[in-house]
Order: sequence, then C-alpha cells, then structure tokens
Amino acid sequence: MRKFYVFLVVFFIAFVVVSPFDSAAQQRAGHKTRHVPRQTEILFFVPEDIVYNDIADVLKRPEEKHFQDARAPRFLLIDQKEKFALGIGGFVRLVNGMEFKGIIDTETDEGFQPALIPVPNGDNPRSQYRLSASTSQFFVKMVGRTKRLGDFSVYLSTNFEGTNYTPQLRQAYIQFCGFTFGQAWSTIADLSSLPPTIDYASPNGFAGILNPMIRYSRSFLKERMKFAIATEFPSLNGTFNAQTRHIAQSVPDIIGYLQFNWGKGTSHVRVTGILRNLAYRNLDKEKSEMSQGWGAQVSGLWTVHHKLSFYYQFIYGKGIATYLNDLSNLNSDLVPNPEKPGYLQALPMWGGYAGVQYNFTKDVFASVTYSQSRMYSDRGYAPSGLYKYGQYLVTNVFWNVTENCQLAMEYLHGRKVVHGGESGKANRINLMVQYNF
Repeated sequence: MRKFYVFLVVFFIAFVVVSPFDSAAQQRAGHKTRHVPRQTEILFFVPEDIVYNDIADVLKRPEEKHFQDARAPRFLLIDQKEKFALGIGGFVRLVNGMEFKGIIDTETDEGFQPALIPVPNGDNPRSQYRLSASTSQFFVKMVGRTKRLGDFSVYLSTNFEGTNYTPQLRQAYIQFCGFTFGQAWSTIADLSSLPPTIDYASPNGFAGILNPMIRYSRSFLKERMKFAIATEFPSLNGTFNAQTRHIAQSVPDIIGYLQFNWGKGTSHVRVTGILRNLAYRNLDKEKSEMSQGWGAQVSGLWTVHHKLSFYYQFIYGKGIATYLNDLSNLNSDLVPNPEKPGYLQALPMWGGYAGVQYNFTKDVFASVTYSQSRMYSDRGYAPSGLYKYGQYLVTNVFWNVTENCQLAMEYLHGRKVVHGGESGKANRINLMVQYNF
C-alpha cells in the first residue's frame, strides 16, 4: 500500500511538471472558462445557406453550470429555416478511487460526504476500492427563435446512477423570457463559485440540490447586477417520533438572490435568502402544525489574476438541511422538541467553503478547498450519535489533454464529529479519465 501512495505522489508531480506552459493562452482565460475543458462542435446536418453564427450561437451561449454538468454540445442538428437547433452531447467518465484510514459508508460510487463516515469506526473496513463510470452523462438541448417567446431552450440530461446503473433524470427544464420551468439546480446554488472536484458530491458545506422550480431571473445595469426569484418544490426530510408524522407540503420554498458583478463578469458577490414553511402532523392534538425555516447566504468569486481566483460560500439558517450537502443525509430539517411532545423544531445549522484555483496553463489547473458544515442541538434534543460537524478538504489537478479529453487526480480528507466528542475520518484518492462528446 505504501508503494502505491509513493507512486501516486510521483505521478502527481510529473503530471504538473511535464504539462506544456502557454502564457499567451493563459491571458485569454477568464472566469467564464475558469475550469471548463475546451470543446468543439460538429454539424452533421447543414443547410447550404446556413448562417452558422446565428441559431447555433444561441445554443452555445454561456450558462451558469455545475462543474459536474456537461458543457456545450458537440453535435448539432439545424432545421432548414435556421430557427431551431438540436444539440446532443455528454461525456463518458471513469473514476478510480481508493479509500484508506476510514471509509465513506454509502452505496453510491463516488460521493464523498463526511456525514456518512461511521462513528465510532469500530469493526468497519478501514479501506475500500472503487471503480465506476455511473456518473457519465448524456444530454440533449434544443434552442429556437420565435416571435412571441423570443429565444428559448429546452434541456434534458441524465446520468447512470439509478438502480443497476439505469439512466436517472438529472435536469429537465424549459427557459424563455427570463423564466425557467422544470428541474434544475436550485436557485440557492451559486454554481460559478463552486470549486472543481472529481468528487461527485462537491464540498460538504455546499448549498444546492436539483429541484423542480419556477424561476425568473434578469440582469440589469449593463449586466453588472442580476437578480432571481423562485418557487421551488418543498421537500421535507425530518426525524419523526410516535407523536408526529410526515405529511404532504402545501407551501413552496421561496428563494431569491441579488448579485453584483465586476471585472467584466470575472468576479461577483451574491446574497441569497430562503424561506420555508414546513408542515407536519401532531398526532397528540390530531392537527397539522407548521414550523418556519429560513436561511441567509453570501457567496462569490474573486478573480485576482487570469491565473488566480478565490471562491467562497457561507450559509446560516434553520430547517434548511435539505439544501445542505452533508446535512441532507441526516433527516434534520425538523426534529422532535423534547420540551413540547407532539411538536417538531428546526435546529440552527450552517455550511460553507473557501478555496483557491491556480491556472498553470490554459489546459492545466489545480485547486485547494476547505469546507465545513455544522448542526447545533437545541432544547435538550441530543440523541446518541447526533451529528455535530463535518470537515472536508480537497486538493486536485486537472489536465485538458485535448479539447475533449480530461485527466485529473484528487486527494480528499473527511472528518465527522458527533455530540459527545466521538469522531471518525476517511481519506480518498481519485483518478479520473473523461471524454466529452
């Protein structure tokens, strides 16, 4: 095992040293391509008189995306009237992982989430090997131009993390006139400030889920400002007892943000708020009760230089565990209130991360990120093994070997501490090969 680690360290050093350095190309890099592999397009149906930079460019317009999302489609179908275009793309992704000195106890292949570290470690395995292509993605995107709706787009993407590696819906939405209808990344997620990771789960303090929604967003003041407001599906993941039970939610979650951009869009700061009305059944009184959830978040990206950028996010609130990466595993939106039998309470919690990315060349970049999430006890609620906080550290390097092929290596460290002082930890090394099509 020690020889294996030595080999990985040597590989990591060689990986950076032998990579070509292109300072002129670096000067062309910016926030909009901060950690996105280059990718070309191939038209496999082209009308004789097509204006390529018209409808096809509508399809390629930059969008805020999660680092794990597929980028611009490579293959395009364009209709004879040049008003509609259909893009097909995705990537094949193989991740080779080795966990040691503690493991993540989960059935998923790649998510590194400290909340799932066994505490105490006890008889649990101290190491395990992972190899999976289940997070490969396939997507289709159609764009069009109409007189009534203007430019619009329809997007559908899947991965293969369903049962027995069956396709699983990831995103499915329609966009026009500033509106988004469908399932997409929650409005609470500041995707431009998200660090690059091989880890499919992303930092444990990240706030963001894929959620059905109706959202309106708009830029103003020459795109220096942007705002969004959304109603989203109110998923409730709570801990219930003999006096309470789950019921269907009747009020959507309300999420909105205001963002300020500078540096020609290479840097920004965003303030986000969320309000939740969480309903449950009080069986003692045989009536439905409502508990208030809320959260406030600040996030952003600061591009100091074309080579160097910093990113961050911090959120605090109550009853928002569904939206927090680590805490969403713990059924902790609402928990029993020991002082009032039959009632539930929303515990205080927070999550956040901060990191830095350095671009060695236009094709090679590295990053380091630290993240933490924390949940507090309240009113005497302290069951055995209650999660107190989790820590997440990731460092990685990515190499865009070609416009469509990317290699990467990553080290992850996680630690989970429960109320009472017990803790567990885990480590993982990931190697990735990805080819975009």
